[in-house]
Amino acid sequence: MSEVEAVTAEDFARHVQRTNPFTQDRVTQVQINQADVGSIHEKAFKKLVKRIDEVRSSNNATGIFLTGAAGVGKSHVLARLFRWAREEGKATVVYLHNILASPERTGRYLLHATVSELAGYRPANFAQSELYALINLAIGARVERKAKSMAPTLAVRKEILERIGHDIDPDQLVMPVFITYLEQAVGANLAEEAAEARALAAVQWLSGETIDPELARGIGLRVNTEDGACLPDDVAVQRTLDVICRLCACASRPFVLCLDQVDNLSAERVTALTSFLQAAIDNGRNLVVVVSGVKDSMDRLQQNGIIPDAALDRVAQHRINLESISPKDARAIVLERIEKFCAPFSKVKRVIAAREADPFAPLSEQWWDKYSSKKIEARPRDVVRAARDAWEVEQDRLADLGVEAWLKALAKTRAASEPAPAKPLPPLEARIDQVVKLKITEAMNARRLNPTRLPPDADNLASLTLTLLQTCVGVPSYTLRAVGAATSKEKSACYDLLATEEAPNGGLVSDGLTFFTADNALSATYALKRLAADKPPPTHQLLVTDDERRPLRLGAKGLEVYESLSESGRFQHVRLRFDDHALLDAFASVLGAARVGDLEVEVERGSYRPITEDECRASLHRTRAFLEHPLLRELLTEEPPTSIGAHPVGVGQAAVVRMQIKGELALNLSMTAREMATIIVDRTSQPPEVLPRIWEMVKTVAKQMHQEKLLFVDAQDDDLFLQLASTESAP
Repeated sequence: MSEVEAVTAEDFARHVQRTNPFTQDRVTQVQINQADVGSIHEKAFKKLVKRIDEVRSSNNATGIFLTGAAGVGKSHVLARLFRWAREEGKATVVYLHNILASPERTGRYLLHATVSELAGYRPANFAQSELYALINLAIGARVERKAKSMAPTLAVRKEILERIGHDIDPDQLVMPVFITYLEQAVGANLAEEAAEARALAAVQWLSGETIDPELARGIGLRVNTEDGACLPDDVAVQRTLDVICRLCACASRPFVLCLDQVDNLSAERVTALTSFLQAAIDNGRNLVVVVSGVKDSMDRLQQNGIIPDAALDRVAQHRINLESISPKDARAIVLERIEKFCAPFSKVKRVIAAREADPFAPLSEQWWDKYSSKKIEARPRDVVRAARDAWEVEQDRLADLGVEAWLKALAKTRAASEPAPAKPLPPLEARIDQVVKLKITEAMNARRLNPTRLPPDADNLASLTLTLLQTCVGVPSYTLRAVGAATSKEKSACYDLLATEEAPNGGLVSDGLTFFTADNALSATYALKRLAADKPPPTHQLLVTDDERRPLRLGAKGLEVYESLSESGRFQHVRLRFDDHALLDAFASVLGAARVGDLEVEVERGSYRPITEDECRASLHRTRAFLEHPLLRELLTEEPPTSIGAHPVGVGQAAVVRMQIKGELALNLSMTAREMATIIVDRTSQPPEVLPRIWEMVKTVAKQMHQEKLLFVDAQDDDLFLQLASTESAP
């Protein structure tokens, strides 16, 4: 249906049948255009904004603890903050989650993730990035008033940025590289190959990576390691973050660093992260650090001394705790989503009459009164789940009555539809397996939608792998018997992780794992030489790389060493894709959510309880989830791989699906990818058995449209929630 066709009451009924506006019960993307009610947690949000405004006025740095029970709305508040910053232009907000790295490299990885989020990873798009815009905002604030009518030339902008640099980075530790980035991003935008390489090198160096010596010299850096140039220490890491904050200050925009799910991390990583944040606040300016987590688990971290007292004083200088909401606010959540759902049909007479008779239509006020009568307070997640279930009952009723009879009944005062007798729930283990599987898929989709939040990083890959393998040691169905970070001097030069497996003959074999993601041929050669020189070597030497985003770069000498290792019989190159990295992160994230009680299973109809970490771990083992990962599988079993790649989407098919998505969302504002696929199957009169393939196709195209900023897309279980980007934003 085109945008100009008039909608009818029958269209409304079909929309009710196909679409449930209460499917989405949590936030996985802070920038998503979600339904929200501004009055909910309004006081907490105003406190958050007040603290940010105080930093804008004082130019100081501060820390905020944002806590609350699981499902109470912490991520919604962060989403609201993100949108407030974008719409009002009063702050620069970076949202990060699951900052998983070795404790000694936590600060460097946090910087890597921050710069990746601000700059992106495609040199051709650097001139459209938030980092580029931020630099130009800082420059624009220094342009003389009489010159503001004309855009300053690149030479003028460089000159102004140099003057800014003398003020905020007087010893010129990192500012020259920001200047290089500004200059080279312009050439990269014009597809100049040399400029792309230099701009990328600048971003990599600012991210804490080691860059090739020749490129380093080309952008004016001193080569300070045997394989190139990098930020030398944590002082330089802190300085880089501080320069970003001070550039924001030039534009009168506090830099707000939001770290969600901090309590998901291990104790030593929480200590390392909060200690780094303490130093950033102590030494920084114009910085707001917002640390978010489940209140009970955050309290335990404090009580057990895992967050050092000195760090707590700075990182939790201000505390904001979100409480459960009142029945009035819960009612507003339901009505807000129904209002948005019905908006495209606001001129249809039968819909107008139904909503005048009952503001909850197509649900009913009697349903709401029955649900809320015994509730003094509620979690938003529970309210949305209850409305989702009630909507499904109404969908069943519509199917039973037929469209016309259902529409006639809609305008009458009516009792809540009674659900059909509930079928017995599956066994508890099966329910847990389903939840864990859905949440892994949801986490995977969230990473695919925002790949910059998971930059190619060897230490992050190694930390994720170690965290997951430690849950597998000694499990009878696996071959893994021990795993740990390499600690001895002679081994740590070669390997990041060392593992021991049981061989088919009952003996033990050793594995050395080296993770490498540097875009640097010289670094690659040194890494390979260290492996070749290791005497005696482990039984297996595994080189793990990000083959999709950072393929191994080899010069002539490096290739010679690589070929020699390949002929040794003990060397194996494990080439990961982005999805493989994202799956490791998703596994760790879901285990972390279970650790803090934020993963829930239905124990009886409408009643939920947390899944424990042990139950989550047992589910991953029981369903053989780890064996689907190409790296984990190498260390857990001798079985051959069985995974099958995704079915590709043809260009012609993608164009048709894209047109269908835009057309349907112009009418319906929002829906899930599964619902979109159902509509496409119905409209094109295809057999029902093609629905799974069309569903995957819709998800693939929707992710592409999200990257192009044509859609707002959020991950929800194994599905995606779609909205047109042109839809009026709601917090």
